[in-house]
Amino acid sequence: TAERKLWRLLEAALTVSEYVDRVDIASFKSPTSRMVAMVREICALLCGLKVAEDYRAGQRLIEGKNYAENAAFFREAFEVGRRYKIMNPDGMRGTYGKLIYLLQDAANEKVRDVLGFEVIAPVKTVASTLSAAGADGLLDDPLALLATREIASEGRPRHAVDRDIKNKCSAVEALARKYACSALPADEIRTCVYSLADANAFLRASRDPADQMLKWLRESFSPERPEAGFSLAIDAGKGGARLTHSHTRQYRFVEQS
Repeated sequence: TAERKLWRLLEAALTVSEYVDRVDIASFKSPTSRMVAMVREICALLCGLKVAEDYRAGQRLIEGKNYAENAAFFREAFEVGRRYKIMNPDGMRGTYGKLIYLLQDAANEKVRDVLGFEVIAPVKTVASTLSAAGADGLLDDPLALLATREIASEGRPRHAVDRDIKNKCSAVEALARKYACSALPADEIRTCVYSLADANAFLRASRDPADQMLKWLRESFSPERPEAGFSLAIDAGKGGARLTHSHTRQYRFVEQS
């Protein structure tokens, strides 16, 4: 999609950028010199992004330095990067820090005056997308709960799981037909619903393993009286342990972690 292409472009630009190395250092003798470096590095990154996206437009930007003319493109690129990180916490490990430092500096009033536009745009969400199209009633629709719920298969017969999947798909299609409009076609409605469902799936995948581990911990071990041969106590330097904990302390440590 266009957004994924834009994210890959931003990720590539941030990967090769030396913004943090050149700006966030202690060698500057005055705030002014750091500000000059800040503006230079931000402008270089913006020019690189535009040249990669549209060569002719990028050439015009380099020659005329009219960043405000491409404000919408830059804001969208940075917003896509921030939204990607929210939806994929394990992604952009080496580049997200650069992006945030850059945006913080670009929000500086003096830098903003040089660039001629505000680089930070609100993160696009399901709620804002639906609200802009007048379809925010979808979030309170009873079908939304059915269309976005996570279907668990553990310990359930296959026919029951298939039935739930069919009902969920039917609810998605019903919502798409009900709330589709010229400003937000049916495909966009489906994308919004699937995004909510993905969030529920992520929460379940992140939460359920922790809940299961806590259940096993509490069922299999006593916090006060360790079973012979099954103590949770650890000693620093043994078996890779970095700490020394008694059975009770380690039990509480694991439970609270």
